[in-house]
Amino acid sequence: MNRLVAIGFQCIGHWKLGNGRPVCELKSQMNTKNILYAFISNGEVQSIGKSTQPLKGRMYTYQKIQVRTNRQTLRTTRTTDAF
Repeated sequence: MNRLVAIGFQCIGHWKLGNGRPVCELKSQMNTKNILYAFISNGEVQSIGKSTQPLKGRMYTYQKIQVRTNRQTLRTTRTTDAF
């Protein structure tokens, strides 16, 4: 995670369970296109991706399409942050 921060990644939100479903709460960069993002859980990089669509649209896809995987991750970790 420190290497990502060193090259400019910033915490822009986090994942939580809302009514048993994963929800990404973004604090910034919601409408940014062509963005690199990372999911960090317990200080460890879980995944890195890129989005050519606005970031809020990409996170919506994660919420709807990958519900089972995201729900399991959120149940087994304390927090998952979006950078």
